[in-house]
Amino acid sequence: MQTKPAEVTQRRAPYAFWILGLLLVIYVAACTGQRDNVDDADAWEHLRVLHALTVNLWHPGNPTFASDLPSVRYSPYFVGLAVLCRKTGLTPYSALSMAAVINTALLVVALWALLRAFDERPSAAAILLVMVALWGAAPHYANSYALSDLPWHQVNPSAFSFALVLFNWSLLRYLGISAWTAAKYVPLLLLCAVLCTVSLLDHGMTGAFGAMGYFILALTGPKGRRQRMFLMAAIVTVIGGLLCLAWPWYSFIAAVTTRQDTAYWFNPFISKLTFTIWCAPAVLCALFALPLRDRPLVRTCLLGGAASLLIGLCAIPIHSPVFARFPIPGMIFLHAAIGVFAKESGIFRPSTWARRLREIAEPSWQAAYPILQVVLAAMVLYFLAPQVADIAMQPHLARTYLTHALHLRDLQHHPRESYAEILQPVGPIGCRDIHGNSRVQRTCSCRLPL
Repeated sequence: MQTKPAEVTQRRAPYAFWILGLLLVIYVAACTGQRDNVDDADAWEHLRVLHALTVNLWHPGNPTFASDLPSVRYSPYFVGLAVLCRKTGLTPYSALSMAAVINTALLVVALWALLRAFDERPSAAAILLVMVALWGAAPHYANSYALSDLPWHQVNPSAFSFALVLFNWSLLRYLGISAWTAAKYVPLLLLCAVLCTVSLLDHGMTGAFGAMGYFILALTGPKGRRQRMFLMAAIVTVIGGLLCLAWPWYSFIAAVTTRQDTAYWFNPFISKLTFTIWCAPAVLCALFALPLRDRPLVRTCLLGGAASLLIGLCAIPIHSPVFARFPIPGMIFLHAAIGVFAKESGIFRPSTWARRLREIAEPSWQAAYPILQVVLAAMVLYFLAPQVADIAMQPHLARTYLTHALHLRDLQHHPRESYAEILQPVGPIGCRDIHGNSRVQRTCSCRLPL
């Protein structure tokens, strides 16, 4: 019987990565249905959008007001889900729940593809664990993949767009380091451009963050290939932007050029939380990975994380709501670098701890390295514990499963059923537009049964 070489086996993603990924998917599937217990979640707006597109795919009007104003929410993500609802009879709420599960699976697979492109698959399990655990607090904000945020944030188009960004980075990395013929480059570059288009249309900020990542990959690519990678990054970004102009559900150029109400969209309080709480643990722990900067993934991630934070800081004086949000998705860079350090130091392997504790006890400067390992392990556990507690106690997560088993007070308030009952006398017609004119022929999506 033939056996594969040891070096090939060692470069595979460990089984722990796929087990952890499967557990995350099951966790999201079990809990995402409870997200209606969060009154101020963006998922309510996404539900309105999907309702409007399901009722009238080509002329949905506005998802909130009884008007014909288009919405930038009418993205490929929601159009695809609306087609599914129309063809299968699936309710919009159930479709979003299914999308949350799929988006979580896509995140896991996209992470594997990116690590495979950098030949860092052995670090996959450690990186995934660091990703969901190492947050100063769960941000409850777009592009958060903190453990307690996953069930109610993975329904968002930003989650789908983020997975596409990771896939695109892996493809561009493959194209940059390979020596294929032009016949192979062109189809893959077009695929990258299409993925860039969809990510931009689904969630503009995530798509813009992804475009920044294309150039980070080029800047840290192999010597002699960086010029080609810069050219590919520019081609993908330009073609992706041009393809966005052809989207029929809303005007991409109007969405980009319309002056936003910065006083509303730029939130200095959120920026303060981003830098001082949410991202702080990853920023501090990323310093541990500096000695590994000769590895392509770590070098790319350290530069990408620094660029994301710098852009976020520059957004504060100019009040840019788009750039201010870069640090949150930018944590993928820092978490990946930290995960590589965690894998190399073996802090998640119980068999290594006896030796580590002995080294700490030695009266020598060489104890500094194992002490750093202990600090990282302690921080991962320290910031993971509150999220696990939230999962057990919050009604929008797993509390519903523990209520009867542990005889806890039922905190579920089932708002969808209440809203449907309250709004039933109003009905789906008889709405008025923003000028007060009757629009009885127009279905008001905000009054559709939930």
